[in-house]
Amino acid sequence: MITKGNFILMETSEFRPWLTNQKITRSITKLQVHHTWLPNYSTRLNQDHFKCLEGIRNSHLANGWSGTGQNITVFEDGKIAISLDRDLNKVPAGISGANTGALCIEIIGNFDIGGDTITSAQKQAVTHVYACLSDKLNITINTDNIVYHAWYTPSGSFLGDYDKNKSSKTCPGTNFWGDGNTKAAANKGFIKALKDEYERLKNGGDEVTKAEFEALEKRVAAIEEANKLITAPKWFVDEFGSADLKGKIKDPKLTFEGWRTLAIDLRVPKN
Repeated sequence: MITKGNFILMETSEFRPWLTNQKITRSITKLQVHHTWLPNYSTRLNQDHFKCLEGIRNSHLANGWSGTGQNITVFEDGKIAISLDRDLNKVPAGISGANTGALCIEIIGNFDIGGDTITSAQKQAVTHVYACLSDKLNITINTDNIVYHAWYTPSGSFLGDYDKNKSSKTCPGTNFWGDGNTKAAANKGFIKALKDEYERLKNGGDEVTKAEFEALEKRVAAIEEANKLITAPKWFVDEFGSADLKGKIKDPKLTFEGWRTLAIDLRVPKN
């Protein structure tokens, strides 16, 4: 599990222990299903995961959004990213007009006909993410609660199925999961896969030893502590005179590493 910039990147095996530690304070009743379309598998070749994520974030900021649109991103190699600027307790910018009470998961790739063929690693990670979230949030796995972007109009009205004349997008792709983006296609493959994974988890198929789980919990807690925003430490105030540098910092709260980096920068003579 690695934290860098605005994201946490983890292996599929790390997701469930991380999720167990999260406190969800808003009502979430729907899990959205999206593909990124761009980036896709071709643009991802030899690209750093964090570079990809920050690129997505920058494009979303350019749209006038407050940060990354999605709460969670699933990569083609099975890695999972959590948006720190759009954590689980923040409403996503996934489906215009239909984001309240929803969680947005973006699956890297273009799954329209003629595009990418989803990898087995990504399929495994995707099913695991949705099954874990369904368990955590007490969401019944069906097409009322696990919803494709293609089942909505541009204004956010729920169609319940893909309609090429009314749907806002083809997302998550006309060949998503190898089946398509209709309700029938979802029930044929995707929903069934999620139910199977959910049952596997409930039957102990993803159990780790107590020691392993405690170790993962400590790692998660350490990451969360490192990303906690704090007021200026006493040593910073003692050295530089004030927490806000005499009004130069409008909101004087940074992570501990942020205060340390700022102090180092201030100590460097400016030409």
